[in-house]
Amino acid sequence: MSYQTIYRAIHILPRGELKRGLITCLRRAGRAYKSSGEGASSRRPWIERMIAERPAEADDRLTAGHWEADLVIGQAKSPQAIGVLYERTSRQIRLFKLERHDAWSTYRGFYRALRSVPPPFCRTLTYDQGCEMAEHRRLTAATGIQIFFCDPHSPWQRPGCENVNGLLREYVPKGHPLDDISQATLNRIAYLLNTRPRKTLNWRTPNEVWKAMVHGATFDQAIHQPIHQL
Repeated sequence: MSYQTIYRAIHILPRGELKRGLITCLRRAGRAYKSSGEGASSRRPWIERMIAERPAEADDRLTAGHWEADLVIGQAKSPQAIGVLYERTSRQIRLFKLERHDAWSTYRGFYRALRSVPPPFCRTLTYDQGCEMAEHRRLTAATGIQIFFCDPHSPWQRPGCENVNGLLREYVPKGHPLDDISQATLNRIAYLLNTRPRKTLNWRTPNEVWKAMVHGATFDQAIHQPIHQL
């Protein structure tokens, strides 16, 4: 049974106090997810490549350098946002503060976050169809990373980013003003998440796996060899 089925059942079946009580226990207490068949099929004119065109190695999660990205908004009418980058193989997370989340500011934020990544590990980036990524061609020209866009209303196509957003909300609750959230605070949150052992990484941390792969290890070596041999 998929998590979409569970969320949908909780949002549709219970009533009254039972429903309110169950929803407050969910990590994401908002609206239920739409099914993969829902939503418009058309795409925005500035979108070039869809996720179906993304290289198959991005799905395999064996080659480092395939990223998912998103923006997390604080208060509804605030121009500020938190940029999220999630590397699909190592599960490493990078966070950065945006004073504005228009297309130009978003491009500059992702460019600054990616310029410290070695070029061989800037392979692909998957984003939703938000208009803040309208300057994606500039980002590709500046970093070499290839941008792919999800289908409408398909958050499951960026599962890592969706999970990170839920974890981030434990530190920055939804609706919390971002004025007092500094880049140093975001660096600290990213460090805590990147040094958390993951079962899917054989209880290695994202930082350990990322470092090993950047230095030439395969994914299998990164999660199985003793750290001192990497």
